[in-house]
This record gives sequence, structure tokens and C-alpha cells, in this order.
Amino acid sequence: MIPFVSNYTADDVDAAVPEEKHVFRGVEFKCKREEEGPDATPQSPPLIIDDPGTPGCNRFEINVTFDGDYTKGEKHFEAPLLDLNYGIGDNVQLKFEVPELLDKAETAHSLVGDPKLGIKYMFFQDESREMQAAFYPQIETRTVKSERGSEITLPILFTEEIGKVERGPVVFNINIGYKFGNHRVERDRVAFATAVGVPLTHSIASMTEIVINDALNQFQDERREETIIVNTGLRLDLSSLFALYGSVGASLLTSDKKQHQYALAGIQIKP
Repeated sequence: MIPFVSNYTADDVDAAVPEEKHVFRGVEFKCKREEEGPDATPQSPPLIIDDPGTPGCNRFEINVTFDGDYTKGEKHFEAPLLDLNYGIGDNVQLKFEVPELLDKAETAHSLVGDPKLGIKYMFFQDESREMQAAFYPQIETRTVKSERGSEITLPILFTEEIGKVERGPVVFNINIGYKFGNHRVERDRVAFATAVGVPLTHSIASMTEIVINDALNQFQDERREETIIVNTGLRLDLSSLFALYGSVGASLLTSDKKQHQYALAGIQIKP
């Protein structure tokens, strides 16, 4: 009998078997290789809208941001806002942030703002269509000097690549959320945001958003909280460890009938 001889190796067999694609995902601890090139995904910071992505497998992300609301006659700043994030596995993120608030009206005063805790779970990913979705519950806890109580935000984050340019993919984001407010100061609100990000060079990306917040009911004085804001931001990736970002924006509609201008700048560190 002539023995059967195969020219295939075990590696060839593994390569011939199509890789199993997980669309709905549990918590995954297997690290994936990070993509290179400018990160054009609309994200916070520099925008208000966020994306389903996480800092990376077992990796920290630290954002130090200086931002302000330059309303005529009253200026409000977060100087700085410290935002700490940690990726657990490939699709879970823990978040802690706290701002140092500075108000300049008739007199200037500063205080530590309300800290915020959150956990992001990217539960859906379709690599063939470059789509991701995440659930990102957050709670803003009350400080001693704050007039507001604890607030809970429940957003769903969605992103998809909608095209490509020479430098990389064009990315589209949507956020839809519900915020449980302290009814003495703020009403429950629904929020909607959409944005598009485009890579400009091998290291710079531009992103623009529109954000809508609308209270579900009125206060006793028949005042109803609502805002529409437009922001444009830039992100400069210096290396895999550092990035700079900034944005400017303005209000199109506010319940206080004032014109608000916004500006933000900061640095991202991923040690």
C-alpha cells in the first residue's frame, strides 16, 4: 500500500478554517492588535458625543481637559477636568472623572465639581460592516457644595464607517440617551447626538457634532430646559502614547435665551 502523504501543515488547516465572527459580545479578555493611523472616530473629548470604543486591552487612558462656556456676563470653566479610564479586556471600560469648576460672574470662585463614574460595555461589533454599539451607564454623584443630587445617564452609543478617503475611514456616530435629573434642579431629559469624523492627514482628524437635549416636562415657572449645540473638533495623534485635542462650538438654541460659545483643549495619555 502506498502511504498517503499530505503537503498541508497544521497552520495551513487553521488558515483554511474561517475565523469565527462574534457579533454580540460577552466580556472578552483576548487582546486585539490596535489599528494604526489617525483616529477619526467622533469621541469625547474633544466632543460631547462618545464612541463605543474602549482604551484598549488592559490599558489606561487619561484625559486632562480645560474647557469653558464663554457666555456674555458669566463665564464657566472646568480647569481642569480629569478623566481616568481603564480598559478591561477588549470591550469593557471603567471611567472616573472629576472637574475643578471656576465661575466668573460678579465674583470669581472655584470648587471641586461632581465626580462621575461609568462603565462602558461594547456589546455589538460587526467587523465586516465596521459597526460597533455600546451601553454606557454613568452616575454623577453629589459633592458637599453641590446644589444638585445624584444623576444617572443611560446612553446607547453607535458608530459605523460610512466611507473612506486617502488617509483613512470616514466615521459616523449616533448617541441616544436618557438622563434622570434631580427634580429640584433639573428635569429628566432625553439626549440625541450625531457626528461625523474625517482624517485630514496621517495624524490629524476633524470631527463635527450636533447635540440636542430636551427636558420631558416643565418647572413650576413653565420653564422647560432644552439646548441645541454644534461643535467642531480636531485631534492630533503624536504617538501611540500621546494625543492633543481641541474644539470650539456654539449654542443654536437654549432655554435661557442666551448665546453660548464653547472652547476646549487638552491632552490624552495612554501609558
